[in-house]
Amino acid sequence: MRERVAQAQEAMARNYNADKRPLSFQAGDLVRVTNRVGGRGALSHFAPRFLGPCEVTKVINRNAYRLRLPGGRESTFHVSLLEPWRTPPDETPSNQPTAESASPEGEAS
Repeated sequence: MRERVAQAQEAMARNYNADKRPLSFQAGDLVRVTNRVGGRGALSHFAPRFLGPCEVTKVINRNAYRLRLPGGRESTFHVSLLEPWRTPPDETPSNQPTAESASPEGEAS
């Protein structure tokens, strides 16, 4: 019976940890921090979910980082509230006409 329980626990741990990856940052890295911290009142549904980019100014330990927020203020955050900063994709949709293709059809050049 104990063996089955141990096997079940190992299987559950494997499944849980399959998509988990440890996050670690270094001073100077850019991150984004969640804007949905519980216990601080209700935020608007239209508010952005993350603030960023924020620069890591100091590594306090493997779970805590001091960040420089976009307004210039510094604060400390737990690693579970952080994600690596990803540059947003180009805002211009690929189906937008370019200057060359914008000229009307049939116009003599």
